[in-house]
Amino acid sequence: MFYDNRSIFSTIDPDSIKYSLYGNDEYNYVYYKEEKEFVFLEKIFGKGKTFTQEHKNYISAIGFMKTFDLKTEIILYHNYFADVPLDISICKKLANKQYKIIIDSNQQNNWIEVNA
Repeated sequence: MFYDNRSIFSTIDPDSIKYSLYGNDEYNYVYYKEEKEFVFLEKIFGKGKTFTQEHKNYISAIGFMKTFDLKTEIILYHNYFADVPLDISICKKLANKQYKIIIDSNQQNNWIEVNA
């Protein structure tokens, strides 16, 4: 659990957390020489990642707590690679918001808010 007491000046946001855990986004394209065209293939976790299928998979989620106007909020970021994922419906009792990485049909990896 992380706590940021800077309230409105906090620079910790979902993208910062994503990049610290999963690295910079890496975009892969294929070039079709005959058509002289690049075609997007996927966006994957890139360099600098600390969470992978082989590393830190024992961490189920990262918690972030912040206080603004005397109101405390807890946000959970679920680990995409967790061997034992936390139950989102149970965590709803503990956290105000929850996010998990979803890889969609276009191979985009983005945080999606989940509060079952």
